[in-house]
Amino acid sequence: MITILLSTLLGARRWTQMDLSRVTKIRPNTINDLYHEMTDRVSLEQLDLIC
Repeated sequence: MITILLSTLLGARRWTQMDLSRVTKIRPNTINDLYHEMTDRVSLEQLDLIC
């Protein structure tokens, strides 16, 4: 199982979900789902943008 640590990483960098959305051009709703671990899958394109 893969654990999404987006909330931890954003906290360490002091970024908001909106900051990440602006930088990556990923929809805020998608970032929110990842942040709260409410998603079943992540596209490789989105993962690449976040990394």
